[in-house]
Amino acid sequence: MTDPVIIALSHPIDVIGESVTSLKINPPTGRHLMKAGPYVRIYHAADIDPDNSDAEGPGQSSIEIIPSGMGKLIAACANVPLRAIEDLAGVDFNACSAAVMGFLGGEKA
Repeated sequence: MTDPVIIALSHPIDVIGESVTSLKINPPTGRHLMKAGPYVRIYHAADIDPDNSDAEGPGQSSIEIIPSGMGKLIAACANVPLRAIEDLAGVDFNACSAAVMGFLGGEKA
């Protein structure tokens, strides 16, 4: 996916004095990814269950979002201050996270 994704927010947020009801999430660049720092943690089956040697099967891995890094990445992709992302409702943060992951070949928005 390379087209921006518009996320309609369940609750407006303040972005530099303006009430915003949606965010336009653009595909992240390498610079965005590098500045965000760690934004996900991937657990493979062997990490979850050391007795499970078949880490290649479907459903054997899980992804954990690291909120601090993901928030920085969302802010960069939406071109808004981090403070605005900190004020997102949880459901909106999750929707924005899914949009970002969709650009990266992870969960689809």
